[in-house]
Amino acid sequence: KPPVSLELLQALGLAYQNVRSPEPALEVYQQILADAQQRQDINSQEETLKTMGQLQLNWFEYTKAAATYEQLLTLAQGQGDYLQQLAYIYDKEKQPENSLKAKQKLAESYLNKQDFENLPVLKLAIASDYEALGKPDDASQNYQEAYSLALSIQQYAYASEALQKMAALY
Repeated sequence: KPPVSLELLQALGLAYQNVRSPEPALEVYQQILADAQQRQDINSQEETLKTMGQLQLNWFEYTKAAATYEQLLTLAQGQGDYLQQLAYIYDKEKQPENSLKAKQKLAESYLNKQDFENLPVLKLAIASDYEALGKPDDASQNYQEAYSLALSIQQYAYASEALQKMAALY
């Protein structure tokens, strides 16, 4: 019966999670999220959305998980972890256009942080998305970028993969 305390809702959500009952757990977490939004508690909203997204991913509900991670991305102002999850979800959903957008934002994030270690593999994935969309020129450009980056930071396996994919593309 309303009103139910936040602590009880959190315990209930965790209990549903532990007994592998995702639908009731998501309903409880939705109530927790509504409470956090009403209180304008950003940290609580973020934690609740992360829990919901992970729960949805665990049960292969990629469409719902994508919507949850989109909310998280908006809330967290483009954090890389959420972009990675979103790209993964869109890959699983076979939505190369949406996956490409997330990966491009992630690449910008890596460039801004000067995190060049993860960039070659991401450029390979971006090129594959362009191939899936039927844009061979853009795919070729990204394969070339992946090759150059991988070679410059001595990631020879990725450089080789980029060359092989570029050859197959041509």
